[in-house]
Amino acid sequence: MEAKTGEVVGLRGEEEGKSKITIMKLKTITTEIIEILWRGPFNITDLKKDTYNNTDYKENLFNKSDFPDYGLYQIYGTHPVFGPNSLLYIGKTDSFTGRLNAHNLNWVKYEYDDVKVYLGAIGVPNCETVTWSEYDRIQSIAEKLLVFMCQPPYNGYLKASFDPPKIENHSLAIYNFGKKALLPTELSTYYHSSKIWEGGEWAR
Repeated sequence: MEAKTGEVVGLRGEEEGKSKITIMKLKTITTEIIEILWRGPFNITDLKKDTYNNTDYKENLFNKSDFPDYGLYQIYGTHPVFGPNSLLYIGKTDSFTGRLNAHNLNWVKYEYDDVKVYLGAIGVPNCETVTWSEYDRIQSIAEKLLVFMCQPPYNGYLKASFDPPKIENHSLAIYNFGKKALLPTELSTYYHSSKIWEGGEWAR
């Protein structure tokens, strides 16, 4: 018995000659993979602009002097419901130093305990050169999926507005490497992209 590409064939009955054949057509999914390398934890005061941009300082801080000053970040601290070492916030920025210093002035300094920060750099396949607009697109959809899946309590609009099945009209998978803290190693929109949500015929 043969099945065409993209189909699943099932049998019912004890003998093949008397079996009922049910064919379920499978959906072809295009998936974009994003890899993120995380460093940390850091005290937010370690990420001041005058020290962070110093090559020797970054070499000691990250063991990698060319780690960028842009990307994704996580902030951990004590939450009144979830307790200590909780993931409070996930964000993206084109300047770690600028954004985190703003957070420090606006709310971090009022936290119950000192917070810890993890910084994430997005990997580009085969060391390709990409435009800033393309990098920002990748960074933005990564932030959306991380916030939607992890639901950090201090994030707001992204938790409600992100609709995984419609993200860029394709599926997305994220792989977290390095010091990822509480983030899952892998997460994707496969569950939401499944054909099961469309109804139709299934193997019986």
